[in-house]
Amino acid sequence: NPTHGNFGSKAEVVHLPGCLEKMIVDEILPRARRDTASQFRETIYAELSVQAVISEYREKMKGYYDAVTSDDSEEEDITDKLGFKQWLRVCKDGSSANTSKETPERNPLVGTWTCKRESDITGDPNTKTEYHWALSVPQIKAAFMDSQGREQMGAAQASSTDEMSVLDFDEFLECVARCGVDKYKGVKEMSPAEAVKALMQNMLKEAEEEEVVVRTTYIHAER
Repeated sequence: NPTHGNFGSKAEVVHLPGCLEKMIVDEILPRARRDTASQFRETIYAELSVQAVISEYREKMKGYYDAVTSDDSEEEDITDKLGFKQWLRVCKDGSSANTSKETPERNPLVGTWTCKRESDITGDPNTKTEYHWALSVPQIKAAFMDSQGREQMGAAQASSTDEMSVLDFDEFLECVARCGVDKYKGVKEMSPAEAVKALMQNMLKEAEEEEVVVRTTYIHAER
């Protein structure tokens, strides 16, 4: 039937094997409810050092959360909680106003970064160490859904693209922690607590990505 299926679609055709990879990354993985969701909450997120960071930045992150959730200029569903589309927009673009700028503000979440280790010691061979780290859209989608309370994850709400999905403030903090650990896992010298703090500093514009990695991995000369 020549008029069936994708007939008339002007969308770019993605051929095998590219279409299979695209389907898995863009559709299947973000929608998959991972069994490890509670494992993170009960282990890494429960660590005293991580909770100390959460306590230290709680007030600042509440200000960030309130600022984001109070801006409903691009929302169809008005709520005082963080919506899924809102979270993606913050992670990827900031806002349509930001992307329309001649020089958009630097994105604090999604992307790839690299830097070299620094040292007080001249000629230190450790300065040849190069770090690479990244955070992807599938990861921020998974973090959002995994941070929701179990009561929200009924059979009818198993999709990470459910536009009615929301996070309250405490769930948002857990989501940020998940993203921080994911983002900086490529820097083995960074502990989970340092990774969580680093992402919060990125979001609050207290420090850039390279800055927190250089600071954490810096080699100080013994006096």
